[in-house]
Amino acid sequence: MSAPGRAWVYGDDINTDLLAPAPYLKGSMEDLASHCLEGLDGDFASSVNEGDVFVAGENLGIGSSREQAPQALQ
Repeated sequence: MSAPGRAWVYGDDINTDLLAPAPYLKGSMEDLASHCLEGLDGDFASSVNEGDVFVAGENLGIGSSREQAPQALQ
């Protein structure tokens, strides 16, 4: 079995601040998503495509409760 997209593989402890950076929380979801993971991988938001797979280790979403964090990955 194969998938047509790329696998974006990261380690443990990807926190909500990396997924949804606080300075962009009050803007649109599109703006927030354009900054998703920029503190870890500056190319992620501009390079990820439909069909790609996001893989992370333990404690994905650790940190402050932020409902926008999983939405930013969509």
